[in-house]
Formats: sequence, structure tokens, C-alpha cells
Amino acid sequence: MDKVWCLLTGVMLLLLGRCSVDLPNPPVQDDDWMHGTQSAVFRPEAAPPMPEKVPYVFETVDPEEWRTGSAEVPGGFAFYCPVKEREGQNLGDWALTLGQIWTIFGEPADPEWYEDYFCYFVTAEDAQGHVYYFQLYQGSGGPSVCAPVQDTEEYAQAAQMLCAVICAAAPADYTWDPGRGESEDFDWAVRYSCRDGHALAEY
Repeated sequence: MDKVWCLLTGVMLLLLGRCSVDLPNPPVQDDDWMHGTQSAVFRPEAAPPMPEKVPYVFETVDPEEWRTGSAEVPGGFAFYCPVKEREGQNLGDWALTLGQIWTIFGEPADPEWYEDYFCYFVTAEDAQGHVYYFQLYQGSGGPSVCAPVQDTEEYAQAAQMLCAVICAAAPADYTWDPGRGESEDFDWAVRYSCRDGHALAEY
């Protein structure tokens, strides 16, 4: 009896083995890792306080007006800094940052270059009437500030204050979906949104 049972067990295992070998492998979806969602939540208690004194008037201007003014600034596009520390951030954090920028400056302009996800043309005017020109945008590295000038202390101070004001602002409710973009290093199709402090990136 034991021999018969062992024989039947062996036949069943053999048949199961054959079935498992004959079953087709599940289809592999290329680039599946590129599709999903990432989120972030604005926590007022964790946000830095709004600076007590902001020695600049920040405003967005027409792109042509910005180009005309910035053309008079000597140097090239050498000044650059991230809006926030990037370590540990994801696309949800970038969507949250756009919501904070949106609170201050409203809806972005259409991206000027194909690799930008959003773009603002911003000026900062101090009490002495000096005007500083910035682009506030997101490329492949996240929300950033750049300026048409070599790195100077005056521009650095204005940029740091701009970033401090943004980081302290509560995010606006918005949806931003400018379409598909691409660069030499990557391509994206991302939809950003924010509701009641909950930011979402869908890609």
C-alpha cells in the first residue's frame, strides 16, 4: 500500500511540475515603475514661520518685461538655488511647493522651455529701489530659483528671502497639468494637485 501511495504521489508531483512548466509567464510591463502617485501633507506646526520683516516686494511680471529688465544685468545665468532642501523629497513634496508658490503668485505662466514643468518670472524690489530678477521654475531637479547674474551677495539675500516666504506659506488648492514634457535625461507626464493641504503627484 505504501508503495502504491508513493507512486501516486510521485505521478501527481510530476503532473503538477509539468503544468507549472507549461504555464506561460505573466506579461512584463516595461516602465511600470514610472506610473503611480506620490503625496505630501502641509503641516503648519512644522512649517518655518513667515519672516517678521520682508525687505522686498515680490511680484510676477510679464515675460517680455522681465527679459527687458534682466537683459541689463551683467553676467549670465549662473545664480541658482533650490527652493527647499531636496534630500528626502519626492514628487508629492514638489506638488506641495507649487501650492505654496501658487498662494503667493497665483497660476504659473506656461513653461518657457520644454524641460520646465512650471515657470514664474519674478522681481524683487528693495527699499532703495533696486530690482532683482528671478525665474522660479521646476525642471528635472525640482522647484528652483535662478537669476541672470553671476552669484552675488545681493542676489543671494533676495533669493533666500524669496525661498523663506514660499516655505512659510500655506499651499493653495489647485490643479496643474500642462501636458507632457521631455529633456535629454528624462521625460514626464505629471499632474499636480493640492486640496486642503494634501498635495498629490500623479505620473
